[in-house]
Amino acid sequence: MHYKYSVALLLLFISFFLNAQSITNEEVDTLFQLSLEELMNIKITVASQNEERISDAPGMITAYTHDEISKTGYYTISDLSDITSGYSSYTAYGEKTLETRGQKAGSWNNSKHLLLVDGIPINHVRAYSAPVEMQIPLFFADRVEFLKGPGSALYGVSAFYGVINVATSPLEEKGTTVKSKLSMGTWNSEKRIMASVKDKKDGGYSQISFAVYERDFGAQYLGPDSSHNDNRRNYDNDNSTFINLSHTITKFELNGFSLGTKDMRKNSHMGDFWGPVTSPNNDITWEEIIPYVKYQNRINSIHQFKSFIKYNQSLEKSTYGAYWESYPILNDSIITSNPSGPIPINSTNGYSYTYFNIESHAELNSSINEKLNWINGLNYDIRSELGGSKSYTYTSSSPDTTNKNTYTYTPHQGTEYFNTFSYYSQLQYQIPSLLEGATLTAGMRLDAGVATSNSYFQPSPRIAFVQHITQKFNAKILYGQALRAPGIKEIPTNKAIREEVKNNGGNPDGIKDIKAEKIRSIEAGLTFTDKKVMLSVATFHNITIDALDGAKYLYTSSSGQELDPNIFVNSNGDIKSTGFEFDIQIIPIKQIRLFANYSFANARINDTTSFIKVPTHKINGGIGYQHIGSVAWSVNLIMQYRHQYKVDATQYGVDKIPGYTNVDLNTIVPITDNISIEVQVRNIFDYQFRQPAEGGYLSDMLYPGRRALFSLDFNF
Repeated sequence: MHYKYSVALLLLFISFFLNAQSITNEEVDTLFQLSLEELMNIKITVASQNEERISDAPGMITAYTHDEISKTGYYTISDLSDITSGYSSYTAYGEKTLETRGQKAGSWNNSKHLLLVDGIPINHVRAYSAPVEMQIPLFFADRVEFLKGPGSALYGVSAFYGVINVATSPLEEKGTTVKSKLSMGTWNSEKRIMASVKDKKDGGYSQISFAVYERDFGAQYLGPDSSHNDNRRNYDNDNSTFINLSHTITKFELNGFSLGTKDMRKNSHMGDFWGPVTSPNNDITWEEIIPYVKYQNRINSIHQFKSFIKYNQSLEKSTYGAYWESYPILNDSIITSNPSGPIPINSTNGYSYTYFNIESHAELNSSINEKLNWINGLNYDIRSELGGSKSYTYTSSSPDTTNKNTYTYTPHQGTEYFNTFSYYSQLQYQIPSLLEGATLTAGMRLDAGVATSNSYFQPSPRIAFVQHITQKFNAKILYGQALRAPGIKEIPTNKAIREEVKNNGGNPDGIKDIKAEKIRSIEAGLTFTDKKVMLSVATFHNITIDALDGAKYLYTSSSGQELDPNIFVNSNGDIKSTGFEFDIQIIPIKQIRLFANYSFANARINDTTSFIKVPTHKINGGIGYQHIGSVAWSVNLIMQYRHQYKVDATQYGVDKIPGYTNVDLNTIVPITDNISIEVQVRNIFDYQFRQPAEGGYLSDMLYPGRRALFSLDFNF
């Protein structure tokens, strides 16, 4: 299906290409030549829904422009997060998940960060997972904003550890521009096509963006031993597609209306899935189709109205070998019992779940006077599983995943409806009498979740005070709360497992009712900006209460078999994290830009147990050089250092393992005004390191070695 999309969009792309107005390298590279002071004046919206400078925003934020993204060559959110203070990414069962300030989701669902594209939430319906890999490449983005800390006061459920806003903007002048990038690399034969077209006319403006990415699996050996056991390999391929279409009307009665759709798809094997046995037969597909209508217009000089309604149909589909049916006890002896080759698969299991979400949103933004702004908003969210032919499980007595005739299908009836009603309000007041002035931001959101088997009512307050000490110094102090409620994945899963345990003669009473998890955060920071130096320092303390994550439910069936299905539970203890962040950027001369940041987070459960597999110390740094001359080539060198990871001493024998050092190089050389070549080398020193994975000691995976990516860019 995605290849048909690609061909159709490529033809549309060519039609725009033939009519495109040319832009010059000088126009493309203008942003790189801005001073830091001018860059800090670029407006962001993620912190308060108002356009404001980063230093004025009620939150600690890192933002990247399109130029910065292209010069680093980092086109995924996970890659950008790895060089952002307070953020990082890690791999869980083959999927990238985000960590922020020492806290993370407990499994492969990247469900504790909210992802917005032009104000539209695009998290997967089933578990609120945020796509952060090549199913949403950032080639089309004009700006990416990382908010650190809870954002539920404005955004509600899942704006828990952070909010990421991907923003685009229309052309300033009428015309058409086309950007495209064709890439091939040495990392498991990776291939990439990305393109973005913008068109502006008298009656409105349009954007078409699409991408196709393919990477084979490398089948690297897992685990710290050197036995090279074929039962333990990392099947880490990636086949992703992305489509983003939008049109905004700027004339007549429909002025302010936007129509669009965002389609994302990722298919892969399942990495180190699960336990000490892996197989290329394990397969997972994530898919989202999100059509929407958006309306934004100024009613008068005071009031601006913003609204959208979106439909999100999300698919999660998997086929996997049911190893536990053939080998109910998985341990080291299984690996050593068959060292010469893969363990045979006697059966195949799988599922296909399709969910839908309808979300409507309305907001009135009132600038009452120059000093006072008041936002009021309403949100209604409904989601459910599509039953019948859209959702089912299947089993087969054959390991042949290609022969569908051997499958036995069990259709789902669909789930109950999960409804969330929300109201939020935020006041911003500028206080001119304190030094150079100050801004107080106070907001509250009320979320009421209603379902047949579960309900909740949760307030999420936030208050922020930004003091302008001088024109260059700002101080901030913030307090906020957020929630992530159990929903359409957690509650039906636990309900189904209760029935399964009961039918197997076990005791289901240990599967408790689950409730919303909450986070409370307090932070303070200081920013300094002038034409040559930009500095930011922040300290924070956050606490997650009733953390909601996956767990195993151990029970004995009536036949005496030990079973351990997956369920969801609230943590028995609080997770607390304390730390600080330091960011600096310097432009010593016009052609050179330096950056560095350092993050420290000490995360613990119940004040005693270390929160495992989260890096304690993170250091990132880089240097960018832009040659100004007849050929405006550029080179960027970026270093990432992770000091250590806390791990489970019962698995590793120690409570900490060393981190890693990674150095990447990206070079762009123009050939003509419209064509350039790009060479990116990752891990240029070929550093070897086994990252701790969610599956335990036996799942540790080798950090990808040296690899190169060659690209050809066309800009018109």
